[in-house]
Amino acid sequence: MFSKKEKSSVKELHKKSIMLCKDSVKEIDELYDDMKSSYEDIETITAEFLDFVNEITPALNKEAALKMTVFSKQIAKIDQCARNGVRDVRDILRNQKKRLAEINNDLK
Repeated sequence: MFSKKEKSSVKELHKKSIMLCKDSVKEIDELYDDMKSSYEDIETITAEFLDFVNEITPALNKEAALKMTVFSKQIAKIDQCARNGVRDVRDILRNQKKRLAEINNDLK
């Protein structure tokens, strides 16, 4: 069906694809490790802050208590965003590893 030249070209294209995919997996893996490590360093801060807000809220006037409540909700949203980012990069890494395995299997 394909000539030897075309088969050779397809094989070279597969090899190049594998090389590029391996490079992207390596970069994503490094990014994931960095993000996960950074998040693990700060993940308890939100809970500690919310506990602090709950402790001081009774001592504040209504306006200040309301501001603290709003601010604590914003901090919780930031924490959720960071957690979702780590999860999403993990999912991207897992999917990219699957693609690499599929490409490797196609070459065999």
